[in-house]
Amino acid sequence: EVAEAIHEAFTMADDERSRRMERMRGRIRERDSEWWVEAFLGAARGEGPAEGSGPLETFTPRAPAGFF
Repeated sequence: EVAEAIHEAFTMADDERSRRMERMRGRIRERDSEWWVEAFLGAARGEGPAEGSGPLETFTPRAPAGFF
């Protein structure tokens, strides 16, 4: 799986690579160290999750064949 992901990254079209990088940069700009501190402290105070702290996208991990 890692080799496949690396191959996909190296062979990805330039426009797709740019789109993914912009998404990642946007997340980094929005969720800086101050955001994380407030999210953790708010959770410690029992205030619930920070606004926008839900999952970024649905992720379903793949188990290797014969794992289960």
